[in-house]
Order: sequence, then C-alpha cells, then structure tokens
Amino acid sequence: MTFTRWIPSRTQLRSWLTDSRREWFLFFAVCVLLSVLTYGRLMGDLGHRVFASNDDSSLFIFWFAHAADVVLSWVGVGSGERNLLYTTSMNYPAGVNGGWNTSVMGLAVPLVPVTLVWGPVVAYNVAIMCAPVACALAAAWAAAQFVSRRPAFVAGIAYGFSTYVIAQSAGHLNLAFAVLPPLVVGFVERLVTGRGRTWVNAVLLGCAVGWQFYLSNELLAHTFLMAVVLLVATVALRWHEVREGVRRIAVGGAGAVGVAVVCGLPLLITMFALPGKPEGPIRPHGIWNNDLLDPVTPGKFTLISAGREIQRVIGIDDAEIGGYLGWPWLLTVAVIVVVLGINHAMSARVRTFAVVAVVMFILSMGSPMFVNGTATVNTGPFRLVESTPVLENVLPMRMSVHVALMLALLLAIAWHTVRPRLTPLLAVATVLIALTTTSGTVETRNIAYPSFYDDAVREHIPRGSTVKMMPRPVASASPHSNESLVGQAVSGMWFKQVDGYFIGSREDAPVAYQSETTQLDEIMKDDAMPEPHQVREAVEELREKGVEYVTVTDSGAGLKHPASDIARAVSEVSNAHVQFVGGVYVIQL
Repeated sequence: MTFTRWIPSRTQLRSWLTDSRREWFLFFAVCVLLSVLTYGRLMGDLGHRVFASNDDSSLFIFWFAHAADVVLSWVGVGSGERNLLYTTSMNYPAGVNGGWNTSVMGLAVPLVPVTLVWGPVVAYNVAIMCAPVACALAAAWAAAQFVSRRPAFVAGIAYGFSTYVIAQSAGHLNLAFAVLPPLVVGFVERLVTGRGRTWVNAVLLGCAVGWQFYLSNELLAHTFLMAVVLLVATVALRWHEVREGVRRIAVGGAGAVGVAVVCGLPLLITMFALPGKPEGPIRPHGIWNNDLLDPVTPGKFTLISAGREIQRVIGIDDAEIGGYLGWPWLLTVAVIVVVLGINHAMSARVRTFAVVAVVMFILSMGSPMFVNGTATVNTGPFRLVESTPVLENVLPMRMSVHVALMLALLLAIAWHTVRPRLTPLLAVATVLIALTTTSGTVETRNIAYPSFYDDAVREHIPRGSTVKMMPRPVASASPHSNESLVGQAVSGMWFKQVDGYFIGSREDAPVAYQSETTQLDEIMKDDAMPEPHQVREAVEELREKGVEYVTVTDSGAGLKHPASDIARAVSEVSNAHVQFVGGVYVIQL
C-alpha cells in the first residue's frame, strides 16, 4: 500500500466537484473575500485590534477565554472551573450565570483550539469575520429551497453583508451571527413543500434552534416571533400547498421543538437552577426602537453614509443602527411584490415574504413609534410583545434582521423568474442596491490591555488569586470600559476578579449589570485624592471580600487619578511593596 493510493485521481476530483459543489465553493470563496475586504484592518493585528463601537467585545473575549479554560480544566490543566455556563472568575465569589448572559458557547467551544493557540482576541476576531460569511451561506441555502443556485447566492450576499449584520458585528457577535432566521425559513419551506424526509428536517431544525440557545436567547426569541408570523402568513396565503402537508408540518414542527428543548436543556437548567438570575425585566422599554426613516437613512458603516443620524431618545451605539436598506432595494422589492404577487407561480410565496417583512418592520419600530425622532404613535403593536414574559426583553430594533432577510429572498425570486428582456433592468437595480448598502472597510481600534497579562502575571500573582483590578469593568457602551476583562482573558484566566460586567442580580439590586462598587472605587471618584484613613478602610473592605492583590493601570478608561498615585496610596496603608511590571502596578494586600 502506497500513499499515492489515497490521492484522488483527476477523474475522481472531476466527478466529486460537480457543477453544484463548484458553484457553492466559489460562492463561499467570494463571501470570504468580501469579509476580508470588509474587516481588512483587523488582519494586520488580529491579537490586539477589534471592530467595536462599544466594549461588549471585551465581554465576548472573556467568555472565549472561559470556554478554553473550562476545556483545559476537564483534562486537569486549567483553573479548575468546569461549567461552561457559569463562572466565578468574575464577580467573585458570587459569580455570573452564563445562561442570562451572552456567553456565546455555541461559538466559543468550537473555537477553543484557536483560543488555545492564538489567544481569545484572535478567536473573537475570527468569529466576527465569519459572521457575514455564515449568514450569507445560510440565506443562500434557504433561498435555494425555492430558486436556482445563482439567484440564491444573490440573496446570500444581500443578507450576509446587509447593514444589520455589519453594524451588529461592531461589538455584538451574538447578534451578528444571525444564521438561525434563514435556517428557519429554509426548513419551513422544506416542510411545506415536502422536500427531504420529515424526521431529518425536524432533527436538523431542532439542532439549529438548540444551538441558538448557546449563542443568543434574544435572537432566538424574536426569530420565534418571525416564525409565528411566517407560519400564519403561509397558512393564510399558501393554503393550497399547506393543506396537503398539514400532518407533515405538525409532526416536523413538534419534533423540532422537542430536539431543541433537549439540546437547550443544560442552558435552561443553568438559567433557572443556578444563582445569578435577574429578578425583573432586563431591558427598558421605548428606547431601542427603529425609526420610520431608518430604512432610508444610510448607517454609519455604509460607503454612502451621509453622516446624519436620526434624533433618538437617548444616544444608541452605532452597532444598533442596522435598519438601513436604501431606496433602490425598497423600490425594487415593491415592484417585485406588485409584478410577481399577482397571478404568478411564485405569487403566494412573494406575498408571504412581503407580509412577514412588513409585520416585522412594524414590530421593530417598538412602542412608542418614532418618525424622524419624534414619537407619533404612543402605543404601537410591539406593546403586545413587551407585555409577554421572556419576549419582554427583546429590543425591537434588532428585529430588522428579519426585514433584511425577507427582502433578500424576494430579490432572489426576482432573479429566478426575470424575463430575458428585463434582465438588464434588474441587473442595474441590483448594482444600485449593492452600491447603496455596501459597507466600506470598517474602522478598528486597539485593545488597551497591558503586556503584563500576557506572561508576567504568572510570575507576580499566584494562580487562582483573587484580584481587584483598576479600572474596573463597568456597564457602559463606551470603548475601553471593560478591558480589564481582556487582561484577565489573555492571562488564561490565571486569577479571579471581584468585579464584572454582566446581567444578573445582587442583594442590593434585583437587576444588575455590573458588580457592586467597592469603597476603593467610590473614594477614587473625588477630584482630590482620598485621605489615608479612607484608603485604609477601603483596603480592609477588600481584605474582608477575600481580595489578595490589587492591580492598577493607566490603560483603559475609568480612573480619575494617575495609576501611580492610586498604587502608592494603597501600598502605604497596606504596608505592601508596589511592583510596576508590564504597564501594571501590582500590590499584595
């Protein structure tokens, strides 16, 4: 037996690489190329740069490191944490319930090898760059259930590189990785039309929904809303197809739900059986709402952005402004609905997708409903959603993803059914859509964590020690506000920190977004340095909490006084020597 026996011949390669596979491979390659062009500025330093308008990226990086640490602990070489969905590495000793937080284990676990070899920042950036590619592939697959491959690829690009996906990738990995909505559409289509075996479709759909539990419960929740609207519209507008497969759809749907619940059971148990559950709604109402003009107002991340932002109730970080579609896309879809929605083989499907798009957009406007920044309707249809348990935590503007998906699918139908003499007109419309929605190469920023946490931390802080880091992570959308989490992450979860950025509860707060502020944090907020007796009391409080080390750095954000002054004040009252290593002042209490 020789090695060459296992090398496929040219004939074997040609037979395997069918036209279908070749086209899908080329489509994948195009999506990868578009992603590299979009996130090109990350490529220069994947380990120290992020694309993020907020600092939720630091939280995701923490969870990537946590996943790798847990896997190592399973084989006896990690920190000892063994639960992927619960950690005491932050907010020590209470810990954080990952079931109520965006722990993204659905991505963090598969990317553990990347995290272990290149670090959690690289793993996070790889996930961000994969998001539009995965979304494009999922949307193309969904469209391919009822159109030919090339029109399906148009839908994939339109959805995967939509303003919503690119904007949410600016810090919201869990929402940018929006592969479930198109998968739901695709599997519903298969169940309605009878494509494939029912049990196979049910299992695969259930696994997709189950996986979503470990990525974003919020996306799962409003995808459920979309699925309900889609099913109702399908029954109402495509009854001639549905009536032949009612049993198939019912069995497939029930099977998918059963599989999803089984897959999501560990997370559901964690949410409700382990500590850290928030004791009330976690999102305020009436703020994160789409404006009626959002679909025609270019977002920050589009090439044609005019730089104008719609006036809003409060400042919303740029990652949330993802409702833009553009006049060319809206007008093209309007023509498609009018032309194909009447007396055409695809008319029922066209009307169905159009109804879903309209309903989901209305819901994305929230309650109240805004026009150009002014509340014009005090009570919108979304009020029914926000009064429902679980769904009350959905942010309405994030439902824009379903509008973009439906419009992408309608564009695919147009390309599938277009008459030759109208092809040039549709091609021009598609080019205009691309020009008005395409993102430029996104701006990135450096992560400001000191080099101390790369290696030196192991020489100066014993493994498993409890550390008070300054500046502390805080519940803020501002860049650099949570980068102490990155320092902890790149250290390989070498130590535990008493602070944290999370969703949960505390004794003093039924719903909390960060750890309770320590006395040391409070006294350092004043313009003048605190008196020695104040610092002494603050240090004693830290000791009572089990804190063994204090680290202070000027990097990041949140300190009112120079790190050197804070370190000197703490060391003087604790009679401890200050070490300055790799940009960090280290004090043993």
